[in-house]
Order: sequence, then C-alpha cells, then structure tokens
Amino acid sequence: MKKNIYADDEKYRIKQRNCSDYNTLKSFCFKMTLFNIKNYTKEIDNYLDIGSQEGQFASLLDKNVKINNVYCNDINKITIDEGKKKYPKFNWIHSNIEEANISVKFNLITSLNIIYQLFTIENIKKIYELLHKDGYFVILYGDVNFEVKNITYNDILVLFKKVGFKIINTIKTYENQSIETEHHLMANRWYTCLILQK
Repeated sequence: MKKNIYADDEKYRIKQRNCSDYNTLKSFCFKMTLFNIKNYTKEIDNYLDIGSQEGQFASLLDKNVKINNVYCNDINKITIDEGKKKYPKFNWIHSNIEEANISVKFNLITSLNIIYQLFTIENIKKIYELLHKDGYFVILYGDVNFEVKNITYNDILVLFKKVGFKIINTIKTYENQSIETEHHLMANRWYTCLILQK
C-alpha cells in the first residue's frame, strides 16, 4: 500500500476522526448530503463509503435509508479495527481505493471530504466501474481543498463527464463554524455536494 499521512500518522488520524464524529452529529453539510441521498434513493442493496473513517457517516445513512449491505473503506488499519468494534455488521475494506480488490457492484458510493485525494482519472474510472447501471456517486468536499491544487469546479465536472458520469445535482453551502473549534481541520468554508449517476 502506498504511503499516506492518514495511514501512518496517529495524531492526524485522531484529528480526522474527531472531525468526522463532530460532522456526523452537527454539520449542516453532512445533513445536506444525507437529505440529497434520501431524495434519490429509497432503498439500497449495496452501499460503499470511501474514506469511511470509523463508519460515522455510513452509520448515519444506515439509520435513515434502508440498506441491505454496508461497506466501509479506509486506508488506516487502526481506524478499520475501531470501526469493526463499533459497527460489526458492516463490511470493512482496508485498502486504498485504487488497490482495493472489490467484486461487489454498488447502488450508491459516497466519498465525504476525501475526493480531492483521489482525484485522478484512474480512481474515478474505478469508482465508476464499481457502480451498478444507474448507480449514484455522491461526494462532498470543502472547496478550498481543490483550490489549493488549482482545480476548478469546472475541471471537476469535466473529469467526471469524461469518465461517463451524468451530473444530476450540485448543492453549495457555507459551513460557518467558530474558528476556535478543534473539530474542523479548516473552519468557515464553502462545501460542494455533487450527485453523480452512472
């Protein structure tokens, strides 16, 4: 597996986990993502969350939408082990998405606050291939994560369309958190939620 700060740095892992814990409970943009998924899917056979942390968002979705099989993917072994303790009925995949050996096809794949680290045509193609026909890929990202890489919103849409995705909906929201918070890695920023379909 390739080296990655999140996979190898325990302090960074804890900071990310705390952020996910907080977001799942209180973040408007996570609630917005949940609302949008519920608008497009009523029942899901197979669901995959990429960069799942300890399964926080997957658990939130599982409580609000009928899902038969939940799969959580993460690159940090400790995170996977903690997630297995919290949500033993979920299926856990310890791997980079580009190296993951997954034979299941999914009705829904989500990637919250991690897509900027996976933003290559090879990764997007792999995610596309993991979806059933007409399956949904829902992403949420802080706009600043792409801005620092000089990647525009239009660049993002062009790559997804090039792979074959249809753009179903885009929602932008401003997450206004106190700058003192320890839960956000970067507070007070715009978020984009993209609903894509195969």
